[in-house]
Amino acid sequence: MSAITAFLLFALVCSAYADYNRNQKFQWAELYDSEGKATSWGTVVVSASGTVGMVCDDGMRDHTADLLCQLAGFENGAESWGSHYNSAADKRLPTSIISQRGWSLYALDDISCPSYAWFLYQCSYNAVGSHDCSWGEAIVLKCRSEEEGMDIDDYSVQIQRGNGVMDFNGTVVLDSTLSKGLVCGKNVTAETAQLFCNAAGYRYLVHYDVAANYSSSNKLSCDRVASEDLSVIVDDVDCYNTTDLRDCYFHASEDGECDVDMALVVSCTNEELWELTDMTLASNQVGDHGEWDLKRGDDYGTVWATIQNKWTGEEREGLVFYVGMDGDTLASI
Repeated sequence: MSAITAFLLFALVCSAYADYNRNQKFQWAELYDSEGKATSWGTVVVSASGTVGMVCDDGMRDHTADLLCQLAGFENGAESWGSHYNSAADKRLPTSIISQRGWSLYALDDISCPSYAWFLYQCSYNAVGSHDCSWGEAIVLKCRSEEEGMDIDDYSVQIQRGNGVMDFNGTVVLDSTLSKGLVCGKNVTAETAQLFCNAAGYRYLVHYDVAANYSSSNKLSCDRVASEDLSVIVDDVDCYNTTDLRDCYFHASEDGECDVDMALVVSCTNEELWELTDMTLASNQVGDHGEWDLKRGDDYGTVWATIQNKWTGEEREGLVFYVGMDGDTLASI
């Protein structure tokens, strides 16, 4: 082994040991509910350089929440975070339990983690145990656990209205290996609603909203919901960057979190949403202010098209093709 190789190997080992040693500043993290029980949604407590206590919300950011969840054993990071001030009572760890267990009120304050940080030791913070925070500023985390992924072997999605008639427009009913019920529509994105349309056999999403904002003829009736004993079973559905419902994250809806008036209702279709309503040639001369000078009727230039959404009536127009000087050549740009 050459001297250079030996030196590089030594440096690599020392660097790895240094990273390991620095990370030992944070022995563990855990989330606790109001009874002091470990949970995936509660007040975060960390052990930092031997001091055990809560984390103050001063300087808190989403990436920091992810790192705290990962230290607590939740590899998928944080779904959301808040503080004692804006969290439900059952998520707030009381000072009585902190005192009983011999912990400090706070272990970390003013924590700031850069985007490149992989570990908490790469973050900046006050001296361990030093803080200027009240009990209400304690961080409450909602971490994503592995079982919260929609890890189901088999599922079906139906869109129902009235007394259970399956249609392109109606309430989303999810029937899976977990259970059968409704999907909470709060915070659902268009991308997520699109996946429910796809799962029901439709190509396109036209519109989506919560049941309270749909007419009674376009959603499941209250009688049908009652007779089928349907309730909202899935909440906080997050289908970011996936094309399969089974890869989405969700939480089992707890009583009172999302009622049937907040159930997801969608309108889907297999028809193309847009139709061409006008197409004309326009010269590509630019006006005084940089706008297109639409001199229609030229025998060459740029094709200017107008399309209309057949469902909403929205119109859009823009440049589509370039036509050659002879008027015969058509090439996409």
